[in-house]
Amino acid sequence: MSAFLSGKNSLSSTTTADLADAAVTEAKIANAAVTEAKIANDAISLAELKAGTDGELITWDASGNPTTVAAGTSGHLLKSQGAGSVPVFAAAPSAGFTLSALQATTSGTSVTFGSIPTGIKQVVIMFSEVRFSAGGITALVQIGDSGGIETSGYTSGSQALWTNTAITGFGSSAGFNFRTQDSTSPITGTMTLNLQKTSTFKWVQSHALKTGNQASADNGDGAVGGGAKALSAELTQLKFSGGTFTHGAIAVMFQ
Repeated sequence: MSAFLSGKNSLSSTTTADLADAAVTEAKIANAAVTEAKIANDAISLAELKAGTDGELITWDASGNPTTVAAGTSGHLLKSQGAGSVPVFAAAPSAGFTLSALQATTSGTSVTFGSIPTGIKQVVIMFSEVRFSAGGITALVQIGDSGGIETSGYTSGSQALWTNTAITGFGSSAGFNFRTQDSTSPITGTMTLNLQKTSTFKWVQSHALKTGNQASADNGDGAVGGGAKALSAELTQLKFSGGTFTHGAIAVMFQ
């Protein structure tokens, strides 16, 4: 007994000095024996944490259990997914407008922009000296989602401001429309689409275009108007058509 007590009269008087180095091993500590109340504040340093994966972050899942945020790609930012969801690393949002490649309108009957990313809220279509082979064309801009270009359900109207003709209005349910006067009148200007309602993917449109020939008496001709259209999903493409193209180019920018 004296060897067991090492000179002590009672176990209650045993101190840490009475324990041999490495005498208390992990196997001798019962599960849940060391509770939170028995660990002093600031007692655990980084050195005591289990090794992990470089680039990961510690967080808690929806059940309140510790977990990690997976390491992201270089240049990505930490993005919250709201309460109850683990954050993720994601690409930084683009700042400002993205400009598409210029598409020529020197031949063919339509131009389609089919790589518009989801999540955008504004599209600007820029016409530069676009001409058709004939006059009196009802030009259309049609929008669409991943299911394709939509060809109905538009509320659209445009006023033709022609020098030698009274102001004339045109409407269409097939697309956002405007009217050309003759084949020598190039279309130059912009049409702007803005997302009005996210739940129905509803877009509103306005345009202000010059449609007169600078070198002739109709150089003051133009077209102004607006419209609206709800899609089935997020806008990802648009199409411009009306007749056979002979001149000019179109580009779009979006944000």
